[in-house]
Amino acid sequence: LALSAHPDVHVTAFEPSPFNLKRLERNLRINDDFLNRCEVLHAAASATEGRATLYCPDPVAESGWNKLVSIDAENARTEQHDVPLLTLDQTVRDATILKIDVEGHEHEVLKGAHRLLSSRSLRTVCIEINEPVLLGCGSSGQAVDGELKAHGFAPYRIDRGGRLCPVVSPGSESRACNYLYLRS
Repeated sequence: LALSAHPDVHVTAFEPSPFNLKRLERNLRINDDFLNRCEVLHAAASATEGRATLYCPDPVAESGWNKLVSIDAENARTEQHDVPLLTLDQTVRDATILKIDVEGHEHEVLKGAHRLLSSRSLRTVCIEINEPVLLGCGSSGQAVDGELKAHGFAPYRIDRGGRLCPVVSPGSESRACNYLYLRS
């Protein structure tokens, strides 16, 4: 979506899942005018560089539910992949918009992005906060919210009428919600 918004947009995409990586690369080839404007990294974003196990519950049916925290690893359909970890500060020089949806690893990603989050050019962070998943991964919506607020961002949601509404307590819902954090 970002690539189609404007011809000057450049995207850096992190995709640790081999299955999703193939899908992403195929989609970029189909839309070949995007190829030169999208850098695809076969890695997971995190707080530090290193390696981790990516757990994929069902790489075809549930390709969006991969996690860096063990989820039903005994399930015969759960695949495990050793993946590199990189920080956003290591790999992203500058950004105006940051989109994070990493199934409970959001706080770790933010911890590896202090320089980027402090950059005045970064205006918007779109992030999924799913309190039950965050808690299962040892974090919380409050931790994610606190990290972003500490860098001068304020949380908003878009209501059904398309209006931007301030949010007092992101992550208080019992389901996944996407929030826009705008530079205050």
